[in-house]
Amino acid sequence: MKVSACTDIGKTRPQNQDSYYVPNTDKQFFIVADGMGGQKAGSVASKIAVEIMSNYIDEYYNKENDKEELLKKAVSHTNEVVYKLASENEELRGMGTTVVAALLADEDIYIVSAGDSRCYLIRNDMISQLTIDNSYVEVLLQQGIITKEEASNHPDKNIITKAVGVEKDIDVETQRIKAENGDILLLCSDGLTNMVKNEEILEMILNEHANLDQCVSNLVNKAIQNGGKDNITVVLVEVQNDGK
Repeated sequence: MKVSACTDIGKTRPQNQDSYYVPNTDKQFFIVADGMGGQKAGSVASKIAVEIMSNYIDEYYNKENDKEELLKKAVSHTNEVVYKLASENEELRGMGTTVVAALLADEDIYIVSAGDSRCYLIRNDMISQLTIDNSYVEVLLQQGIITKEEASNHPDKNIITKAVGVEKDIDVETQRIKAENGDILLLCSDGLTNMVKNEEILEMILNEHANLDQCVSNLVNKAIQNGGKDNITVVLVEVQNDGK
């Protein structure tokens, strides 16, 4: 397995409210979070969410055989902590954060998300979005009210329908797919996907993934060149040697 990650403030935001986690242990899980709720609150929410969730997964990894259930419990626990902190501190009231996480175990890939940070799979020279945005625009798209083109430029793209820490309880969907040698996972905040089209992302990854660090840097720089209207966070994971 090869991993590279990068986050950048972008060109217009006064503060970077994104956070991410990549492992320094043998447990292979990865997290991207995009905070909201004011300058201080947003950065606090994403930082705490990444810390709490990664610690939970690390602690219960060997105690919970059902990895999808492990991810659900990790998000639920993280939600409780962020919500409690926001409720008890006036300056943090209303804060929340998107979360997208991927866990590789037993040659499977497990995914969980809340909000509009995304996970993509690059396989066989194709890119697939594994997560579904929890957003107002996604609801309109699913109902056929707007087209994909209209969704990409919709003025209400920033309205999120689900996020960690906003409500007392949270219900999230998980999924499991079989990992294949050569799979590439992309976890990212919407600072990338709002600025760079999926086709461009795919082309850059296919052309540059031999140097994963350079590929990540180029993706971030491309988002900045295209406007950099938000914080940008990119995590790339390449699966090697039969799912490992």
